[in-house]
Amino acid sequence: MGGERAEDVLFDIAYDESARALAEQMSLIDSFHTRAGLLLSAGAITTSVLGGRVLDDGSVGLASCSALAAFFALALLSMTILWPRQQEFAADVARIIGNHIVSGDAGSAIDLQLMLTIQMQRSIAANSAELTQMASFFGIACGLLLVEVLSWITAIVTSV
Repeated sequence: MGGERAEDVLFDIAYDESARALAEQMSLIDSFHTRAGLLLSAGAITTSVLGGRVLDDGSVGLASCSALAAFFALALLSMTILWPRQQEFAADVARIIGNHIVSGDAGSAIDLQLMLTIQMQRSIAANSAELTQMASFFGIACGLLLVEVLSWITAIVTSV
């Protein structure tokens, strides 16, 4: 850091923090995908085990219909979370080369770093809306799993 200006160090900090925030978002999205897959599996196993017991007896009542509706809604929300989305986690390197290096408008490395930092901040903001939606869907799907389990248990108890 001997020859760096204070402004350069500040640009480095801003760039590093933006890159860290994008990496954190990517990790969070991967985590939602993993948890949504597990939630879908838990719902399917619950329906298979508990629902199989109720439906084998031929007793289809309000509780078993509620359980099936909760499972289908849970599956829909889980698939919505798992569905590929257009998210932005990396700069378009071809555009950087074309617009900032080959065109002769390269400017300084600090100019490029500033442009990338601003682009990462835009990506963070755009991805944030997707993450908020995923979190909401995941919370609702967790509640639906609880409704499903309780409905199957109610169906089992009332069919005995």
